[in-house]
Amino acid sequence: MTTSPLRLRDGVVAQILENEMLLLDTVGGQYFDLNPSGTVMLDCLLKGGSRLATLALVMERFAVERDRAEADLDALVGALRRAGLVDGEVAR
Repeated sequence: MTTSPLRLRDGVVAQILENEMLLLDTVGGQYFDLNPSGTVMLDCLLKGGSRLATLALVMERFAVERDRAEADLDALVGALRRAGLVDGEVAR
């Protein structure tokens, strides 16, 4: 079984402005903004980065421990899924 990588759902556009990513759901008319660490995480994942690569990048850039980075990444992806902003899977 092949899974597709994490991607923005149709109708969702993203723009990075001053270290924060803005996501606009053009279908639902809502917008979301991510803090700098969320921006780094989602940007890495959308560019095809694996979970491990994303965690390494966040730990290096924000000097956080792995447990914290993992919890934040899981929370971000979960929130994006619940909001209907992303499809696909995070590569291990």
